[in-house]
Amino acid sequence: MLVAGCGKTNTPTASETQATTAPTTPRAAPADTAAARADVSAAWTTFFNGGTDVVAREALVENASGFSAVLNTLAKNPLAAKTKAIVSSVTMTGANTALVTFSVTVAGATVLKNAHGTAIRTANGWKVSHASFCALLALVGETPSACAAG
Repeated sequence: MLVAGCGKTNTPTASETQATTAPTTPRAAPADTAAARADVSAAWTTFFNGGTDVVAREALVENASGFSAVLNTLAKNPLAAKTKAIVSSVTMTGANTALVTFSVTVAGATVLKNAHGTAIRTANGWKVSHASFCALLALVGETPSACAAG
């Protein structure tokens, strides 16, 4: 979605893959860490799945209201339908936070490998963090005003 949405198809440098949110110091884990990890992974893979509609994506990103326009624009790109995220690990860093290691593919080709981001749990479930989504958008040159407000 992101990488495809903006036309970038080359593999990023090591510094680019670290541009997303860095690991944090662990705090108290949620009561059921296995379920939390599964929920985080599902949120990330659904959010980055090219077949997921914009309304569903908005429900999976923190502070979604500021991202409607960019999500709609990305969804119109033909390559976006071929985008997927593969979550390789989820490390709980607190009861409501997690570090996610993931890769992004477009049409089966890896365009972002072993990147790090964060997930947060809200009253409505686990979401891709605002900071992580903004960091990914910055990799492809997108800077919606929601990121500046963040």
